Amino acid sequence: MLNDIFQIDWVFVDTIIIILLFVLLVGVRIFKSTYRWRLSFSNEALECYSFPDAHKIARSQFFQTKRWTLVRDSSLKEKYSKSLLILILRTNHHKRLLRILTEGLASNGFNIITAKIKIKHYPDSKILEKDIINEIKFLIPSIINHFKEKELIKNQNYILLNHSKSVFPFNVILMDSKNKGMILINPKINNENLVNLHNVIDNNFSNNHFYTIFSRKSWFIFPNKNLKSLLKEFPSQILTGLKVITLDKAKNLFKYYETIVLGIIIDIIENEILKSKI
Repeated sequence: MLNDIFQIDWVFVDTIIIILLFVLLVGVRIFKSTYRWRLSFSNEALECYSFPDAHKIARSQFFQTKRWTLVRDSSLKEKYSKSLLILILRTNHHKRLLRILTEGLASNGFNIITAKIKIKHYPDSKILEKDIINEIKFLIPSIINHFKEKELIKNQNYILLNHSKSVFPFNVILMDSKNKGMILINPKINNENLVNLHNVIDNNFSNNHFYTIFSRKSWFIFPNKNLKSLLKEFPSQILTGLKVITLDKAKNLFKYYETIVLGIIIDIIENEILKSKI
């Protein structure tokens, strides 16, 4: 009788152990995936100038803008004082790729300005659409002029690097005399952006250094639907003009391909954009 009381159900115990080990394995995988990159920059020479009250300067009923930050390498003063600005606009919450790109580009002697914005769309109203375009035209000079007035930058010419799921009037930005190029990373290809891309092509803005970088896959084994929509909309000869760059094995977040994306961007800037300005 006493033996029956203390008898252990080893099948149940083994099941609990297996479940706990599985939970531990999943937890380790998530931890490694989340924290495989430092929360701070690894290059100690990088200096950051942050402006958290950006919304007080660029007030608008059509978009919201948050913290603006300038990042540069203090050991490369001679280079960054003459270099083009790289303006990074983002609207999505994925920061890891942009943090890596910011650190890598700053370590190569560029002034990097990052700004998070959120645009409100009114696709059914042409008047409101025009107002949004005008405010986008005001936003970028506001960001650049702020750091110019603080005497943190000298060269106001810039390249726009955009990793965003929002719609942007690409042609309006490319018409800016201070804009020297645009690089889009996995842009959202919806009806509004297709119109914007057609405007870029119709007005020959693709010759003004307009580049797109896509991952071949979205997540797991599923194809990138934005790339698929782009390929469906435009014939191959036009895609050549749009300078579409595709990473065949990369997924939506470019996990494990961050340095490759960084290398592509540096190559575009130094061997195509800058050399064409000489």
